[in-house]
Amino acid sequence: LEARSQEDFTELAPGLYATPWQDTYDASRLLLTEKLAKLKVKGDLIAMAPNRDVLLVAGSEDAESLEKLALGSVKILRGPRPLSGFALRLKEGKWEPYMPPPEHTAYYAFRLAQVLHLKDAYDQQGEQAQLAYARKDEEIYVGSYTPTQHKETKEVSSYVVWTKGLATDLPEADRVAFVDTELPESKRVLGLAPWAKVREVLGTRMKKLDTYPPRHRVTGFPNVEELEKLGLK
Repeated sequence: LEARSQEDFTELAPGLYATPWQDTYDASRLLLTEKLAKLKVKGDLIAMAPNRDVLLVAGSEDAESLEKLALGSVKILRGPRPLSGFALRLKEGKWEPYMPPPEHTAYYAFRLAQVLHLKDAYDQQGEQAQLAYARKDEEIYVGSYTPTQHKETKEVSSYVVWTKGLATDLPEADRVAFVDTELPESKRVLGLAPWAKVREVLGTRMKKLDTYPPRHRVTGFPNVEELEKLGLK
């Protein structure tokens, strides 16, 4: 890989670099840490590999380039064959997960890349799981992971739906919507609660499955007292 990677990285904008090869091994060039470390960036090296033909790199102390890196990754993740929406930081020759703090100007762009990655991963996983349950004639619903972004604030979030009467493999998300299909249509959605609060109140009804991305088998439905604890009554 090192022998076929002699060319320089392409500088797309000041402080923002991309691999020039597009030979389906670009993401693998995360392994070439010595070559990457020679790139002129401000701060630590931050990298994303949104598909196998693209590796984008910027510096941790360059807010403008970081935002371009994340937004560029978002665009690619929405195209064919997405790979990863998670960023990495190069520290002392080793890669570690990276996410800017919430007050950073690029925070929501990185967050959007993450939820798009999870949406794609959960969709693929869900299709396979639903087919497997159908073959075994098991009545288990595989829940969907839904990303959202506020048009004005750009805040990024995600939610899943817990429906009364359905044994469901529920993805992990920021919030859980509770739906009672026995009620009139206008009143079926009881509201949304934060994931952490749902785990606190209903943890005994949630069995974590051995999957990636993580899912929880949920059974039953919160009673009136539990809904009150969740702030939904």
